[in-house]
Amino acid sequence: MRAVSAPRRFRWIEIGLVVAAVLAAFYPALSAGFLYWDDDRNFLDHEAWRGLSLGHLKWMATTFHNGHYQPLSWLTLAIDHDMWGMDARGYHVTNVLLHAVGAVAFYFLGLNLLPLCVPRLTGRRLGWAAVSAALLFGVHPLRVESVAWITERRDVLSGIFFTLSILAYVRFAAASEKRDRRGAFAASLLFMLLCLLAKAWGIVIPGVLLLLDRWPLRRPIRASLVEKIPFALLALLFAGLAFWAQASQAQAMLTLGRHGILGRIAQGAYSAVFYPAKTLVPIRLSPIYELPAVLDPFEPRFLGAAAVALAVTALTFARRRSIPAVWTAWATFLVIVAPVSGVAQSGPQLVADRYSYLACMPFALLAAGWVFTRLPGIASALTVAIVTVLGLLTWRQSRWWRDTETLFRHALEVDERSYTAHDIVAGMLLMRGRRDEAEAHCRAAIAIAPGEPIPRTNLGLILIEKGRLDEAAEEFRAVLRARPDFPRGRVNLAVVLFRQGRLAEAEIELREAVRRTPDDPAALVTLGGILLAEDRPAEAARQFEAALAVQPGSPDARAGLARANAKLGRRE
Repeated sequence: MRAVSAPRRFRWIEIGLVVAAVLAAFYPALSAGFLYWDDDRNFLDHEAWRGLSLGHLKWMATTFHNGHYQPLSWLTLAIDHDMWGMDARGYHVTNVLLHAVGAVAFYFLGLNLLPLCVPRLTGRRLGWAAVSAALLFGVHPLRVESVAWITERRDVLSGIFFTLSILAYVRFAAASEKRDRRGAFAASLLFMLLCLLAKAWGIVIPGVLLLLDRWPLRRPIRASLVEKIPFALLALLFAGLAFWAQASQAQAMLTLGRHGILGRIAQGAYSAVFYPAKTLVPIRLSPIYELPAVLDPFEPRFLGAAAVALAVTALTFARRRSIPAVWTAWATFLVIVAPVSGVAQSGPQLVADRYSYLACMPFALLAAGWVFTRLPGIASALTVAIVTVLGLLTWRQSRWWRDTETLFRHALEVDERSYTAHDIVAGMLLMRGRRDEAEAHCRAAIAIAPGEPIPRTNLGLILIEKGRLDEAAEEFRAVLRARPDFPRGRVNLAVVLFRQGRLAEAEIELREAVRRTPDDPAALVTLGGILLAEDRPAEAARQFEAALAVQPGSPDARAGLARANAKLGRRE
């Protein structure tokens, strides 16, 4: 697409500046590893994504693994695996490069959208304004979670196509030739589809386009609504897939009973204030801002956020004719952030830095346009100063993401009452054999959130390693009393019973675990081990075979099946 700014040589300089700044700011992320924070479940603990065969591609096109439908993201990860194997550095290189491409796409969006908002912004000044917008988006510390976390490949990939879809639509609205209009419209729809195949966040594109139609495109409402029908149909289809994907994961989505209407409204208002505030003051960023076990909508922080959100919305709407740019930026932000503001709550987070990846794009355009029209004499110097500060903060924030323990020790510095951070640090300490420190962190997590099952589960595992089996069994029973359907609760209790020689009781627990979660390889393997101990090799072999059907690469299942076959005389 032909840009509408300065001569080509300057355009290449501008693109080079954007790419160089992004690569410099995120350089520490290139040496990071896989995290025991969804990376383990997504990449380390299963192999279905590791390949480009028809079987692998079918899995990518149909899976809701970990509560997401993202076939295009899986495809890029499979290509990474083909190139890098399981060397995490290669995946981080791809994430950073994709983010740089997204920043360049955003630069082109600025070139095309800013002159519609501020007609006097032309030539070289327009080019530098677009560069400023791209840098304010691209090197901001709030982007670190999406870029430095391999699991969030879906953010950086969908962000490229989200931006290109908006850009193509702006070109469609500006085109005069019928052929050009058709091509740009088709491109916008195609890019939206690709965005949705990377992550469901593209469902907001029809709302964004409607706001742009109102201003600055100034298009007729009736024609605008008719043109959105194919966009809306795509959005509805993928919204259904996203809901289905979340609902397919046990305990992923919180019911209205656990997180009621008033709580969701309070969370939405808090989100509407949190992201702009962190955009202005990007400090004390964390991988986890926990959703309270019981969200009190009348708590001061939620009441204050609701008051601010309502006031800003009312003020910008009232001034929408005199300052349409501010209203459009604010309304667009609200539309983009709406799906992740608690309407359909899943996961333990109240808010998350990654949710700002697309949502805060309008603020970058607004800030760049304002600076280069209201403060033209100092715009370049001011931009350099701000981007330098943001880049340094991003560099520092990227370093926290180098490994799991470093990241969550930082999270405890931000919020010492984060039970998730205590629990994950405990897990990392346990892997290093530092059991006493791990136990202290587990007990701290339980004191903060006594109803959460994972800290008690990890404490039970630590107690097993310390040989305190009766105490471990009590922790697992406490988990099952609170959450009878917790996936590994019965498996862990069965392990304790097995070590105590209570094989019949262990078998009862495991059969119940398999009944509740028949595709859990850990339950199947453990049950097979107990059946082997009871000298029932034929039954044990069936359990190991079932585990291998779920997880073909499981070494425990293969070893167990080998022992069962040996007992059955199947030496081959």
